[in-house]
Amino acid sequence: MEKRMDIEIDGIRIIAEKAEAEHFHFDCRNREYDGFVYFIKGEGELCAWDAAVMLPVCDGMLFWFRRGDSYRFRVKAGCRYITSAYCICRDEADSIPSRAPTAMLASGEQGLAIKQLAREWESHRPTSYMRCKIGLLSLYTELFGEKAPPSYAPAVRTAVEYIHKNFRRPFTGEELAAACALSPSHLRQCFRAALGMTVTEYRDSLRIAAAREMLASGLFTPKETAYELGYCDVYHFSKVFAAKVGMTPTRFSKKNS
Repeated sequence: MEKRMDIEIDGIRIIAEKAEAEHFHFDCRNREYDGFVYFIKGEGELCAWDAAVMLPVCDGMLFWFRRGDSYRFRVKAGCRYITSAYCICRDEADSIPSRAPTAMLASGEQGLAIKQLAREWESHRPTSYMRCKIGLLSLYTELFGEKAPPSYAPAVRTAVEYIHKNFRRPFTGEELAAACALSPSHLRQCFRAALGMTVTEYRDSLRIAAAREMLASGLFTPKETAYELGYCDVYHFSKVFAAKVGMTPTRFSKKNS
């Protein structure tokens, strides 16, 4: 017999789009409601205290939370996001992963659906509550139904922790897979399913975040920064940096130091 995910959305408190001109720092020690945070635009990180997991924030990243989750956001200035709060009644408690927030890169269609939810809620029409309730149920069914794998298997958590400890040095996919007790191909599949990005993309996001701080300090040249962060080729570092930041390391350093 197939397992069903039976949930009921109740007590919707908010589904709203917000913008932060300054750096966005938000600490939550014990979340009061279920809900999600969807970043339309943003760059930073989320740390889940209970699970000792750190996740990158980027455009299109979607985080799902459960009541009782503890976490903190650290996001650079100029972010836009949609936040929400509601209650979920579950018949099957393990259908939605707990402790670590469920993180995924939303598709364009999912992003549009979330934006529509926010517009519907803020319109305050007589039918808004029911429409939002149906929309949320549709998203949960699509993302956490029977065919959707858990977003944070223990091996992926191990991989994330390993990358955070070692992102400043070169390491191989085989080395990371051995630390997670998985084959390299299986780890790549699990990691991408969990975070919507490859191991290399995740490691680069951490390296570039560190590079921005180093270059802005005025204490490191682009070449020194590249070597400190494990890039053997400064030209490759410059290419990756420019793709993520929108300018070369040299220009960034002159502009911010």
